[in-house]
Amino acid sequence: MPLLPVFALTACGGTNDTPVGNNAAAQFNAAAMPGNATAAVEDKKPVPSSACAGVQDSKESDNVLGIAPGMSPAQASALLICKGYVATFPVGDDHERINQQEEQQGIFRQDFGRNDRRDYVRLFSEGRPGAQQIFYVARASYFGDNAPTMEAVAQQYVDAHHPPEKPYQYRFGIIRVGKVNISEPISGRASPEATRKQCIDVAFLHDAGDRFSTVMNVPPRPDPDCGPSMTLEVIPNGRNKEVAYLAHYRASNLRLAASLRDQRNAAAQAAQNAQRAAETQDAKANGELPDL
Repeated sequence: MPLLPVFALTACGGTNDTPVGNNAAAQFNAAAMPGNATAAVEDKKPVPSSACAGVQDSKESDNVLGIAPGMSPAQASALLICKGYVATFPVGDDHERINQQEEQQGIFRQDFGRNDRRDYVRLFSEGRPGAQQIFYVARASYFGDNAPTMEAVAQQYVDAHHPPEKPYQYRFGIIRVGKVNISEPISGRASPEATRKQCIDVAFLHDAGDRFSTVMNVPPRPDPDCGPSMTLEVIPNGRNKEVAYLAHYRASNLRLAASLRDQRNAAAQAAQNAQRAAETQDAKANGELPDL
């Protein structure tokens, strides 16, 4: 399988079912459930350490803050909450209206932030009710007064995750590094190059710190051609291109999302069929004909 520039086309990995402590997940259940994101956690007090007993990072190497595609929303939420994050919404986000629109479009999103600094995490999940899994996790971490160098941020990532290629400079002084998994053979598009471009674009797509919009900050979509990916993008500050201003960390598996979407659609269709069958049976048994 050929290598893309900077990104290795790696084999598809599995999902992760690492158990986490039930206390933390149950305590913040409203934040953990897609489709119920409007019930944000209001209590900003620190989580008791006892509630986080047993909460573990994913054992998958491709992860962001210990969260890997394949984890449940409850697992991911517990991990974030026990690391000091709280359920939140981007500034200016009309979340009630947008969440209703998202559910109609099959978008299930959760937002988290840390009060002590500008550090945001956004999770996207898919799957049938009660069996959702995370398929995309994005983190936006802003650096404050003691910002590190661009090179140091990239090297920290390389040392921790061992990507197959070295970091490289993108446009405007941005540094990128990571890996993107693409199916071979490719299906559903006019050309392999179009698929490669799409998968790489999505791997660097989402800004977890920006207001969510289906127009300006689009959601990642399920795609059977785009497998597991993990990327870093480091943005320089406006005064010195050697000093970091913002780092985007992302991990995704759109192939997993496509499978989960199909399961959700199949479950919805089965439920509709069952409802129709029940209505028909009831009509046969209890239906009343008019007088003639």
